[in-house]
Amino acid sequence: MKIKDIFMLFLIILMFTSCGAESKNINSENNSRKGGLIRVFLWPIRTGKTIFITKDKKFAKELYIAVNAAQDGYDDQKLKELIKYNNLDLNFCIGDSGWIDSNPLDVVAQSFFALHVQERLGMTIPSPPSDVNTLNILVNANADIDRRPYIWHRVYLYDNKILKSVISQGKVDGLSVNSEEMKKRINDYVDDSNILLEAFIEAGADPDKKGHPYPYDWAKTKGRMTDEEANKYFEQGSRPINIAIEKGIVWESQVDLLLKYVKLDEESLKAAERSNDPEMIEKINRLWIEQQNKN
Repeated sequence: MKIKDIFMLFLIILMFTSCGAESKNINSENNSRKGGLIRVFLWPIRTGKTIFITKDKKFAKELYIAVNAAQDGYDDQKLKELIKYNNLDLNFCIGDSGWIDSNPLDVVAQSFFALHVQERLGMTIPSPPSDVNTLNILVNANADIDRRPYIWHRVYLYDNKILKSVISQGKVDGLSVNSEEMKKRINDYVDDSNILLEAFIEAGADPDKKGHPYPYDWAKTKGRMTDEEANKYFEQGSRPINIAIEKGIVWESQVDLLLKYVKLDEESLKAAERSNDPEMIEKINRLWIEQQNKN
């Protein structure tokens, strides 16, 4: 054997020996949380770094896809099978927006099942709705219902800006802004957003857990965030009830839902003022006085 051939053989042996050592290190770090490294592939890239593609990451991506398919009403069997036959971390998935959609329950919290629209179109309505069903599948499989401020996120996400799209579609359909049908569509939208909100609360999500917009702001974070960093923002954030109040009287049913579980505070009065809605201001002032009298 030529010297050159011996040298190449030595390099190949050295490379695989290093890979084995590296995989053992990764296994020791991941076994306790995700079941360890199952396969390792070396993938050279421009930077010269080595990318380790693990079965865990593969399943995390599959979990994200399965959650979306289930909540959109296409198929929940893939999600059930992933959970049944694999030792998955149900508090982690890999989506398209970094940290923002790296939590399966938070992916569900962002979904919307337009129940009333489907009823108007004569479609068959599943019971429970597909997003609630997906929530229940994950929670029953021990996903952490207290990992993130799911209630806050949903209350914050569905706001008056989104209602403008409902009004725009109503105009396209020939409805006037002040027509009874337009008002019904707006109320239906609010009611539909509350279905999943209530399901999260019934599943054990904290209705008073504070949240903050920054960790969810893709334009500012590009999804580069950790749970620890996000929690620091959440601790300084706002309560779901005050976000709901600030949206105005059109969201009265959401305010009433949350008030079944939480109480008003002085910030609630300020939130009502920020709504610039006389009806909401009157309602919160009245409820605040009633609450104080009970104390």
